[in-house]
Amino acid sequence: MALISGKKFSPKDPLETVILTFDFTNVLNGDNQEVIVAANWYATIISVGATMIADGKPALPDDSATMLQGSTSLSASSTSHAVTGGTDGNVYELSAIVTTSMNQTFRLIGQLAVVTVA
Repeated sequence: MALISGKKFSPKDPLETVILTFDFTNVLNGDNQEVIVAANWYATIISVGATMIADGKPALPDDSATMLQGSTSLSASSTSHAVTGGTDGNVYELSAIVTTSMNQTFRLIGQLAVVTVA
C-alpha cells in the first residue's frame, strides 16, 4: 500500500458538518484508465488541545469514532465523506484507503483541527 500524507484540511467548528475530499489523481494510472472502486475512511485523535497524544490514550474521551457520518462517496479519482462534531482544540487525523480497478491500494492522510468560531 502506498501512503501519501501531508494534507491539512481547513479547520471546522464542532457544530459544523462538512464534506471533505481526498483526491488520488496523482497516483492513479491514467494511461490504463485506472479508477477507484472502493474506499474506507478512518478518523483518529492525534492531539488534545496543545497536548500531543504520545501513548495512544487521550486525556479526554476520544470522540473520533462518531465524526464520520453517512457513507463514503466515490468518483473515478477521489473519495469524499461527511465529517461532523469533534472537540474544540483537538486535532484529528483523517485517512482514506482506496482500492483501484488495477487492484492497487493507496492511503491518503490529512489533519483536521476543530476550533469553535466565536
